[in-house]
Amino acid sequence: MTLRLIAKKISPRRNYQQFIAQHKHFFVLHNIYFFCFSSRTSVPLTHLLEQYKYDTNRTQPNILIMKNLFFAIFASTILFSCNEEVINVNGKQDSETRAFVSTFSFDEVTKPEVWKSFKNVEEMKAACQIPESILSTMSTEDLVKVCISYPLYGNYALYNNAEAGINAVMSGFNGFSELRKRQDADELIINYLERYNPIAAYSASKTNSDLPPLRIGYIKNILKYGQLSITDSIRHQSIINEKENELTQLPFAINEDFADTHFDDGVSTFAATEEPTTYYGQTIATTPTQSMTDAEISSLNQYVNSTYPNAIILKTASPTYNCHSYAWNLTDGGNECWINATIKNSNDNISKYWTNDYYGRTTADKANKVFYYDSDHSAVVSNAEGKYISKWGAGPLVRHDPGYGPYNNMDKRYYYKGESCAYATLENSEMGILKVGGTVSYGISKEPPFPPTKFPVREEWVVIDAKGNDVTHEEYITVDQTIYNSASITFNRAGIYEIYYNIYHLSGNKLIQYNTETYVEL
Repeated sequence: MTLRLIAKKISPRRNYQQFIAQHKHFFVLHNIYFFCFSSRTSVPLTHLLEQYKYDTNRTQPNILIMKNLFFAIFASTILFSCNEEVINVNGKQDSETRAFVSTFSFDEVTKPEVWKSFKNVEEMKAACQIPESILSTMSTEDLVKVCISYPLYGNYALYNNAEAGINAVMSGFNGFSELRKRQDADELIINYLERYNPIAAYSASKTNSDLPPLRIGYIKNILKYGQLSITDSIRHQSIINEKENELTQLPFAINEDFADTHFDDGVSTFAATEEPTTYYGQTIATTPTQSMTDAEISSLNQYVNSTYPNAIILKTASPTYNCHSYAWNLTDGGNECWINATIKNSNDNISKYWTNDYYGRTTADKANKVFYYDSDHSAVVSNAEGKYISKWGAGPLVRHDPGYGPYNNMDKRYYYKGESCAYATLENSEMGILKVGGTVSYGISKEPPFPPTKFPVREEWVVIDAKGNDVTHEEYITVDQTIYNSASITFNRAGIYEIYYNIYHLSGNKLIQYNTETYVEL
């Protein structure tokens, strides 16, 4: 209905131009309403217009009806502007400026073609921020929904401990900074959890955006570590226990796509050892780990697969080892265990691998080990050019770009490579010329480098003749190794011999080589 038709309907016997002039402010409001909102209003404007009868014996319209009409238009405008509003995650609103916003959506930014374009987690987080002009206007209930649906929510489970993980997630999204200001935040979060149906959520999930084992753990850790004012901890724990119990009814199974898949990256595993140590025998502290259900394992695999599309999962999620253990221990022949970088002081545990030990600092192009010193993360260099391999917390083993992953500041890295083999002189009991049939006792030098004493080693004694041939196992050579670091060798043929005592790490890297010469004559 146009402005002129409204005027004619209300005042058929008066000059509608005059009527418009007298009441133009009402019609401006109506035109705004009509063109923007009238298709969705439930206010019966036509009914009000029918009631509006202009009295020809008066110079003014019916004030009561006029007020009702104005109120209907104004109320409809406000109510509609608050209803089901969706704002682009980059903060760009629709062409009309809306004064009130009730819902925020990540739909645009999580479109596969958009999400895959992000090079690191910083870009992902930046795209997910709520515009400040919208943030303060959101109700606590809507804010809770947005925080819980945060696309990077599962990152908490990819850190070396849950507290560090949830703090990283919450500090990276401005929705949580606003949520901490709301006194009713904890109550509304637990109300949301109480209404949450894990089985229904699992059945309805099509994009892996809602994985109940991760989602419930996420909410649990928000309440535990999120610095919210908890008003009823007993009720909170009761509902959390109830939902965790419901998780046991989920029909999850380990996704076979990621279960112990073979990968050809030159990264081998070896026999387990009793305890992790460095190359030169420094003991590494380990941390007990908790078991994970099939549902939790499957959820972590699916979350990483969907949230980090530019990474490739090599092995399934596992709680038995983490990034530091994989990079520094497991790939060098150690056992599956969980290694934290810090025990008492910053990185005091992990630094044993390069402090007075086998690994030394190098450049990116020469490195085989990488330590993310500002991210509490470690990786190994992949055979695939430009790629690293690392274990993401209890999540899967992943091949990825150096700066691509769930951790902050992944551009801050130290690079390490194994040092060259150390060399030293063997001591022997016969320094002069030996006669055929004679026996010489050999032992390690008293000068550094000393051999490791408490780590997995392989040792060998090698005898080389003057032509450079290995004659260790020839009949005329007898090697009697009675104790560690010592051997007696009998020579039944004349010649000049080089004697070598080599110590290897179980990974195959030679750590130390001791040698000497022996002259044997008839």
